[in-house]
Amino acid sequence: MVNIVIQDYTGQAYELTGRTRSPRSSSAQAYSSDSYSIFRLVARLPVGLQQWVQILGSVQQGTSYFHGSHPGEIYQAVAQCVLRGDLRIYQLPALTTVGALPGKHGIGLRIIKGPNPHCATDLMPEAINSTDAAQQLLNELGISSEAFLSYLKGESLYNDYQKQNPSAEILNLLAAGELLAYKIPLPPKTPPAKPAEFLPATAADRPVPLAPESLDKVTGNSLKTSEKADVAPVEDTAPFKREHKDGSAKDPYTLQSDGKPLGAQEGVMPKACKGLNQLPENHDLCVEQGFPNLNAMRASGESNMDYANFSDVRPDVISPGTTLYRVLDEKANPAGAYWATALPEKKSDWRGNYAVKDSWNDNGYYTEYTVPPGDGLKVWRGTTAGQKYAVSDGKKFYLEGGREQIFISPNTISPEPKKYTNWTDARS
Repeated sequence: MVNIVIQDYTGQAYELTGRTRSPRSSSAQAYSSDSYSIFRLVARLPVGLQQWVQILGSVQQGTSYFHGSHPGEIYQAVAQCVLRGDLRIYQLPALTTVGALPGKHGIGLRIIKGPNPHCATDLMPEAINSTDAAQQLLNELGISSEAFLSYLKGESLYNDYQKQNPSAEILNLLAAGELLAYKIPLPPKTPPAKPAEFLPATAADRPVPLAPESLDKVTGNSLKTSEKADVAPVEDTAPFKREHKDGSAKDPYTLQSDGKPLGAQEGVMPKACKGLNQLPENHDLCVEQGFPNLNAMRASGESNMDYANFSDVRPDVISPGTTLYRVLDEKANPAGAYWATALPEKKSDWRGNYAVKDSWNDNGYYTEYTVPPGDGLKVWRGTTAGQKYAVSDGKKFYLEGGREQIFISPNTISPEPKKYTNWTDARS
């Protein structure tokens, strides 16, 4: 029987079970949505195709429900299995500093539904066996009953409607184990770092992202001649630079021995890979709170439409000490917008998983940035949308995307000096 816990690339945990098995965590919330949304969720979970096949085989008789080994067919089979109820996906609350109720001494408080503890964390719930112990915990952290009650209502863990004494009742819930309390260390508060100073950007410094950064790249329109004229000359020693002569004149690529651009799939790009066609609902409010602008205007007056490079996206705060990675070529801006939480192992992985076309970025280098002590780094993070190549000689190719990428306000950080990727397929 299936009963496993999986974390996606954002740290969000999910518990998978069969039809007749209950989740281990009392805080698990059944994930229920339409086929398309379930497909996207399944596609971004770090589960190998063979493991998905094994999971399908364990919850159903036989494997006749799909007829191929293409990732899309397997993900669709899993989505249909979830819709039928043969496989259940539960979402677990993330026990992170984001959303924690802040207390004294650098400690925050997270509450989940009991009595079973969270099954995707090494943290242990506080031992509370009486209402006095529950009140002592709140006193220790300097959290008032009113603030605690408001927090529980906001997390949909308690409804005080028509309750005579809600403050006493929530202490009883903690004492009875119906609510479990976790102490979460909060990052130290320090004055914000002085913004890095950069010289005015020239065309030679134009950011070239881990994924596309401009409307030109989203639509496939070629750069203007004036933009090409100022590009810095290629370094003679660059072990990765090449001319891309195949494909469309406005969207060139290099065909590999398998007849496809590196990292690409042949055919029509699935709907699940498409990017967002509008900004997230909370975008403008998040920008006011210091998160990056996913719809910034270029000097030409056009929008970057960075949201179109995500198939799903959410605001997040990257914890201090976290290292991010950005792949570059010789003309890219090291302090550009698109980053990842891990450096891809191969150029083909980078091109395919982050949907980076040949003509956008030739790679060769990478840089790192470690979030300094303080309040963390406000970013947008989500699933990389796929990208279609222009049709050439009747052939259609696309880069699938699907890996998590991080969006940072350009020119607001100071990354490490660039290094060679040294990918074995760097000349491809």
